[in-house]
Amino acid sequence: MSEIPLSESEDPSNPTPEPVEELKPKPLTPQEILEKNLGLIKVLDYIVNRPFDLIFQNKLLQKYQAELKVPLLGAEEAPEEADGGRLFLREEFEKLKIENRSLQVIKTAEDIAAAHGIKKSLQKRTNMWNMIVTFGMMGLYFISMSIPSLAEYQSFIMWPMMFGICLLPKFIGSLLKKSWEKFKVTYQSEVLELESENRENITIFTQDVLDDTRERLLNQHTALEKFQFILFGDEYDNVRFLRTQQTAKGAAPDSIFQFEYPEGMAPRGTPAKYGRSEIPEDEANDEFIVLKNAQFNDEGEIQEFSVHYLTPEDEDLVEALLNASKFEPVDAPAAMMPAFYENDRIECTCNELIKLKDLKVCTSKLHANFEFYLAVGDKCTCGKNPFVLINSPGNERIPDGLHPIFK
Repeated sequence: MSEIPLSESEDPSNPTPEPVEELKPKPLTPQEILEKNLGLIKVLDYIVNRPFDLIFQNKLLQKYQAELKVPLLGAEEAPEEADGGRLFLREEFEKLKIENRSLQVIKTAEDIAAAHGIKKSLQKRTNMWNMIVTFGMMGLYFISMSIPSLAEYQSFIMWPMMFGICLLPKFIGSLLKKSWEKFKVTYQSEVLELESENRENITIFTQDVLDDTRERLLNQHTALEKFQFILFGDEYDNVRFLRTQQTAKGAAPDSIFQFEYPEGMAPRGTPAKYGRSEIPEDEANDEFIVLKNAQFNDEGEIQEFSVHYLTPEDEDLVEALLNASKFEPVDAPAAMMPAFYENDRIECTCNELIKLKDLKVCTSKLHANFEFYLAVGDKCTCGKNPFVLINSPGNERIPDGLHPIFK
């Protein structure tokens, strides 16, 4: 009987390969979604407000794409496990063309930098100069050693060369960084103006991601105070400024924010804040004092003033002013008020001297070119939280609406 030929799949010498299971990306955990949301917010906010920091860094942008955007929103297709919030963000991302707009903002910044002779990132330029200095100094050393008349001075030549190799790169790096910071300050407004439409659309999407993140935290019954993050713009809703922190010397300080609770959802004991002052608001115990008729000497030091205690009606006006003001800390309060920390003239309504601890210069967002000082005191033994307001000597006039406070 003739043998029946085996098919290729039946041939023991050629077994049928088992089907290879396609590797699917691992679904994101709720914590990972939050982390990637915050990462995406940081990148987009960077692009909108500090585009020069991302120029000529394609690998870094690709990394952001691979580690944040694709796992969170998907590539050509949405992730299988994506919930309604992520699907909405994906739809908004594509509808607003966020990827193209982001690349365009960065390209405009790159074009402006290239027009002024900058065609590499700060890191690459620093590395290039480090290599030039290191190899240049080493080359000079070996050339000098090849000259017979200099061989006996080898040790005298080597040590200056070693110091040069160690110190010159740091010096050049510092110069490059200072020059770069100055360049960014000079030309950043040009980029922001040219790309205003793209920046506006990216900001809209960033706000959507912020809102989605806050909603997830609330749904997980997570205290919003536990999450703090950096934002470079102050145009976002549902977030609250906490403080600034200095990073690199010469660079602008970072602003730290946290999410605000929706109205009526804040847990008891969570204080509100006056504007961006970092000052807790306690309406029942806040006491507002104004130093009127203030006289300053040529060095800007306050010399004379009269202490005035505001009425409850005027306190409402002060609270409205504080909530609509921007605050900057004064590093040396004694430069404006010599006896700031040894105050012996400003008393609480209970006649106890107020111990001043902090001074801020405030700029009203409701009044053009109006500035004032806010001194904060320690809680008094009577339970009051004292705040002392002082009209700035630089103001030409007091706005009519603020006469009840400062006039």
